Formats: sequence, C-alpha cells, structure tokens
Amino acid sequence: MQNTEPQDATGKLPPCTVIIPTRDRPADLDRCLEAVSRLEYSTFDVLVVNNAPANNATRDVAQKWGVRYLVEPRPGVSRARNSGARACDSEILAYLDDDSVPEPAWLSALVEEFSDPAVMAVTGRTLPVEVTTDAQHLFLSRGGFDLGPNRRSLDQQTPYWFETANFGGIGIAANVAFRRSVFQSWRGFDERIGLGTPLGGGAEPYAFFSLVAMGYRLVYTPRAIMAHPFPRTMASLRRRHLKQMTTTAGYVALLFLEQRRYRTELVQYASRWIRGVPPVWRTQVTGPLPRIAPRWREVLTAAAGPVLCGLSLLLYRISRQQILDGVQHPTRPS
Repeated sequence: MQNTEPQDATGKLPPCTVIIPTRDRPADLDRCLEAVSRLEYSTFDVLVVNNAPANNATRDVAQKWGVRYLVEPRPGVSRARNSGARACDSEILAYLDDDSVPEPAWLSALVEEFSDPAVMAVTGRTLPVEVTTDAQHLFLSRGGFDLGPNRRSLDQQTPYWFETANFGGIGIAANVAFRRSVFQSWRGFDERIGLGTPLGGGAEPYAFFSLVAMGYRLVYTPRAIMAHPFPRTMASLRRRHLKQMTTTAGYVALLFLEQRRYRTELVQYASRWIRGVPPVWRTQVTGPLPRIAPRWREVLTAAAGPVLCGLSLLLYRISRQQILDGVQHPTRPS
C-alpha cells in the first residue's frame, strides 16, 4: 500500500508490514483498513490474517483494499500473529487488531524508536474511539487501555520490570511493532494461550515478558496513537472485567508454574492485585480502582483461571501430538 505523504528528512524509512489478525468481523476490518490507507509512511505492505474463518467476507474486504491475504486455519490469535510474521520479509512488523483505528502518524512514530539497536518491540498509545456511555466513562476512570503521555523504556534494569511487562504496563499487542529479526531467536507469541484458547488471554504480556527476560529492550511511545473501542454497556463492561479476572488468575498460575525464578515478584504483585491496589506503573490512576462487579463474583471467576490455563496447555499438547503423528504417519493414498 502506498501513500502520497513525503518521507522523513533522511528518506531512509525501513520497509514495514502492517499485520492485522481477524476473524469474521468484516465491518471492523473495513474501518481499520480505511484508517491504514491514510498512514503517513512512504511505502508499506498490509497483511490480513484470517483466523479460522466461517465465510469469505473477510477475504472480500481485503480484496477491496488491495492488501495481502492469508488464512490461518487453526483458531487462536497467537497462531495468526505468528503466521503473519512468518509470511513477511519486511524489517519491521507492526500489528493492529481488526477493530483498531490508527492515526496517520502511528506507523512512523513506532518505527522511529527502532533507531536504538537494543529495542526489539515498540508499543503505542491506545485511546478510546468514543467515551459517551456510563460504561465507557467507568472504564476510562480505571485507566482504559491508555498508558499516558510519557514515553517509557523497559529492560531488566527498570524497577518493577517484571510486573510492568506481565500485567499491562508496556502496552498491548493491538498496537505494537517488532523488529522481524527477533523472530529468529524468539518463539513469538505463545500459541498455548491467548484469545481463541480456553484461557482467552495472556499471550500479549507473555510476549513482552519473554523479550525482556532475553535481554532485549521494549519502548512505549505515546506518539504512536491508535483508537480502540471501549465497552458501551455496563453488561458488556462487566463481562469483559470478569473475563479479565479469569484470564489474569490463569496467567498468574502459568507464571508461577513455569517462571520459578520470579515467584517472589509474582507473589508481591498478586497480593496487591487481590487487594485492588493499582499497579505501580499505572501513574494516571491513584487510589482504589472503581468497582465494576461484586467482590464475590470476581473471586469465583478468578478461581476458574488456573483450570482454564491447564486446559489450554493440555489442548495445545494434544494438537501438537496430532500434528507430529500426522507427519510421522502420513495417510497413504488408496
């Protein structure tokens, strides 16, 4: 996709691909691609990764905008993101969700941060598409997706880097770019977890945590602005909140089992989370967070998290074994 906007002063912008995982939301994707077409970047590719689609509506939207199209038949946004990365050869890979609306300078602001060779991932600022309903105002009062107007750099020398990376303090995968070369040494998004698995989340923070744990640096730049919808009704906000409680509890269980060296930091964070204390990196929110659901419902839904995490890991092992069995014992033609 080409844009008529001029290049920067050096004229040396690295090649980029904008990867958009999606699943059966053609209207959202159409709005996203319309915004992407207005990006102020000299030349870039766009790849739509259709994850386990039910019909051809997404393909039609991709054809309408003249962008690349790929089908990932196995459900799971982590699989879709990794498949997109493997299908690209651009120096920088930028990710959007299909309901994201990037501002024109979004991509160039992300790319600027890669002038530091230690930086392997850059996230941007995520603001609401609108704030008109009571539910949206309540979500905003809890911070929403926004990390504020100040740039952040995160590596192992950063205080509280473990909880910052793992629990939302450096950004979200709906607004992020990676140096493609990192996928040669990094496993990518963990396909055992994330949207499309029983746990339904955790893959984004695990990606950020694993990169910092490998010694890389991450940056949050408030200049790379993208808009994302907020829940419109109290019912949808409550469902989202309770699902987040389940996901977080399951993700904590995963970290406790697999990241033993960080158990002290994990227990300290979990203790504050249970008491409703805002994270240390959530500087724009002070005091206890406004309540969305009764405490007893939060406890019950959180209790399901470790179970769903275990189910996600089990199903992944089964699927991997089935793939290996298929490779070792391919079906012979009759």
